[in-house]
Amino acid sequence: MQLSYQEFLPSTALSKYLAGHWKFVVPLDWNGSPEHLAPPDGCVSLFLYKNAHTQVRFIGLVGPRLSLFQTSLLPGSVYWGIRFLPGTFSCFFEQPLDTLRDQVLPAPAGDHFSAFLEALNADFEDIQGLENNLLQLKRKAPDEEVAKVVQEILASEGQCKIADLVQQAFVSERQLQKRFRKEVGLSMKELARVLRMRAALAQLVLSEHKHLDISFNSGYYDQAHFLHEFQAFSRQKPDQLKQYLRKIQHGNIHW
Repeated sequence: MQLSYQEFLPSTALSKYLAGHWKFVVPLDWNGSPEHLAPPDGCVSLFLYKNAHTQVRFIGLVGPRLSLFQTSLLPGSVYWGIRFLPGTFSCFFEQPLDTLRDQVLPAPAGDHFSAFLEALNADFEDIQGLENNLLQLKRKAPDEEVAKVVQEILASEGQCKIADLVQQAFVSERQLQKRFRKEVGLSMKELARVLRMRAALAQLVLSEHKHLDISFNSGYYDQAHFLHEFQAFSRQKPDQLKQYLRKIQHGNIHW
């Protein structure tokens, strides 16, 4: 059997906070690569890991990053995750984003959301139940200036000019950069780089476009620029990563 990955859209009530839910499954009879490579997405994910064979369960946080996330593949493993839109994680949890960057950490078990962690552990596949519990944890609205910049970067798939976004803001560049890094965990330029590369990777894996076409579609100066950026993100050549990711059965992809 194949590895499988799929995504699920959030409810309308949480659509401005969540990119969605995701599920990654390693079948019990898996005997392929012992390592999995997941592309960066610019987001924080709260996830539940469970393994039917070893009976291990773990609730953790994956922070924003600029490179591929590498993890071991154990047969019988299932990962369920909640992917927060950039800049929205702090609307629910107080974990500082600078402590999450490039990290995978156990979810903090504070009184503020202990009931929510119990709900996750009970049935992570009950998306409606999870979202109802998550809504009860909302502690603030997103930073408006940061949210506007995030939306522009998302809409352009990372191809917008950061200088233009700074000019449109109602705060100074220094304030905006500081607030953005605090809420997102990355700089504006870093988030744009991640999302542009993720869009390029989607074309690489899910289409038959050539490298030159992907370079042009994704806003890179030329093919050499695309290949240089790709190597920095993945430490692999595009066709190597494409070959691996195409072995995964992909369901609906929204992010």
